[in-house]
Amino acid sequence: MSRPRVPTEMLDSRGSFIANPSRQKDRAYEPVSDEPLGEPPTRLDTETQTIWREIEDELPAGVLKKSDRQLFEILCRLIGKLRAGKIRIMELSALISLCSKFAMSPSDRSKVAVNAEPSNALTRFLQTYKSSEPS
Repeated sequence: MSRPRVPTEMLDSRGSFIANPSRQKDRAYEPVSDEPLGEPPTRLDTETQTIWREIEDELPAGVLKKSDRQLFEILCRLIGKLRAGKIRIMELSALISLCSKFAMSPSDRSKVAVNAEPSNALTRFLQTYKSSEPS
């Protein structure tokens, strides 16, 4: 199994594109979503809507976006099945995978940087330099 793709923002904050500028060209047309997740769909039952709001509140701010709504709905439905004691083994495997994708474990959260202050001086300097460049 291949290694999961590292998000562009994370590579940029590490300075990877300074060392290998050609890597950035492959990601130039990557879609970006800034819209928030929003309210749960009305088609969901009351219990699943409650789970939606509960999990949304538990996740770090900025992780969920509007483009995540479909996968987040599946996650909420699977959590509902888990709590009802009606989940099957394959569904449990899918639930664990989705939890990982939404950074719901300590090791997964360590891979996500959302609205975080850069940790090293070089990254802070480069971000300051980028923002002060004339357009």
